[in-house]
Amino acid sequence: MGWLLAGYDKTSALKRGDTVAFVSPSARLNDILPGPLERGRAYVESLGFKVRIFYTALAADAGIAKSIRTRCEELHAAFRDSAITAIICTIGGDHANEMLPFLDYSLIQSHPKIFVGYSDTTFLHYAINSRTGLRTFYGPSILTDISDFPTPMQFTVDHFLHVLTKAEDPVGPLPRSPIYSMVHNDFLFGEEASEKPREVAASPSWRWLRSGRATGQLYGGTVSCVVRLQGTNYAPGSWKGKILFLESSMGDDISLPYSVNDFRSSLVDLALSGALHDISGMAIGRGYKTRSLGLLGRSLMSLLPESPRDCQS
Repeated sequence: MGWLLAGYDKTSALKRGDTVAFVSPSARLNDILPGPLERGRAYVESLGFKVRIFYTALAADAGIAKSIRTRCEELHAAFRDSAITAIICTIGGDHANEMLPFLDYSLIQSHPKIFVGYSDTTFLHYAINSRTGLRTFYGPSILTDISDFPTPMQFTVDHFLHVLTKAEDPVGPLPRSPIYSMVHNDFLFGEEASEKPREVAASPSWRWLRSGRATGQLYGGTVSCVVRLQGTNYAPGSWKGKILFLESSMGDDISLPYSVNDFRSSLVDLALSGALHDISGMAIGRGYKTRSLGLLGRSLMSLLPESPRDCQS
């Protein structure tokens, strides 16, 4: 973790003893995965932080309007609480975009906090940044990263602490993890009590598609969400001077990757929006179960304008 969405910084660095809020603005798995969620809470507490979970269970027939209202109220409560220093999403999923028109951005702006999440949380990063100017942190979620059995990947923890406990300072060089995993934990596939560690492998080297140097504000997220935000009032007014970072989510089935063909289509959409012509640089993260990186690289190079901008995958 270490990507920042550009904005001005009024957040305080996270310190031992501070309270961290868990929120669930997308998938609502608190009741479905209580064991893994408790493991994630215990691990965050073992790092020296207090944890408060903002979550209200909803009846199965509660309806969409009630769900939106509840999720907004939970996020508002976390921002409003003066005891909270950081807010971390429990997981991504779907439907965070439903919240955007109903959030109280004045409340959020007047109670700046560290806000962390990825995947579907991309929508909230863009909304908070565009409406308040606050900087947010594109990083790990609890259930997908911190709740790993028996413990999270050490690289994830080390960089998480490096970034958030020095939130007032530049992050510095982005390190490369020595290992990575292309699978989710078994508990996300219905085996809630599973204590099987995730399979990991040695990380491949970064692949440079176009070398050079670039300086700019980091802005990006999950590619499908970034594309859907284009043309809305929550997208950047201009991509000039920004370094775009992208990752892919799962496919329509949690066991399948977001296909290279879909990623290619998303890149075309970003090119048509003008974003790829305006950015100063780009970095693409290895996607969930994605193996055809060569094809993705060739697709990207065919869409980029001929100028010395960085591209990394």
